[in-house]
Amino acid sequence: MLVAMLSCNRKRNDLNCANLVKVTHQSLESSRTLSDTLEIIKTLEEKSSEVNCTDLDLIRAELYVQCSMDEKAKKCYHEMINIDSSNQKALFNLSLLFYYNNNYDSSIFFLNKIIKYKTQNGFIIDINDNVNELSKIKNYDVQSNKVIYYLALNYYSLGNVKQSLYYFNHCIQSEYKLKDVFMYRGLIYNKMNQSSKSCDDFYKARLLGNNEVEEYIKEYCN
Repeated sequence: MLVAMLSCNRKRNDLNCANLVKVTHQSLESSRTLSDTLEIIKTLEEKSSEVNCTDLDLIRAELYVQCSMDEKAKKCYHEMINIDSSNQKALFNLSLLFYYNNNYDSSIFFLNKIIKYKTQNGFIIDINDNVNELSKIKNYDVQSNKVIYYLALNYYSLGNVKQSLYYFNHCIQSEYKLKDVFMYRGLIYNKMNQSSKSCDDFYKARLLGNNEVEEYIKEYCN
């Protein structure tokens, strides 16, 4: 599939990064089975030694994750970070791998690297989508609210009440993922024996459409 499409492109002598990414997306759209995906991965592995293309490497790493090949995905992200330590997308995706594998300290480590790159003169700066800038910085930028949300989740999973509350409060100030954040903050207040604040947050989460919070309202607020 992908091999045939790449061969066709090679004959036209346009095997550059952008065309490789385009052809890969086309191939993924037509893939139907795990075997198709594994064939695409194999071809991308071969291409990675021929063409320096970060976008293609990101696709390959994401396919590793989809196929539960986490160690290969981690290695791929590490290789990208070694080439460009400011690649926020690689840093963020690697942090997610660690988070979902319950390795919270490692996840926090890479999320904090993103915050460090985003911080200028004491302020966290996101690349404005309206800026007419097609640089790799914009292409690989990860919005700070998303990073802070996962910092909160990691600290919550570690049982670090103070840090998780700090980051969840930041999410609320930024109005980010409110229906989930209010639920988590309610659980934190519950651990702090602040039942009034806890239930207030649970009700806010329910009002915003969080169905999961219903069990906590029944258990702690009635």
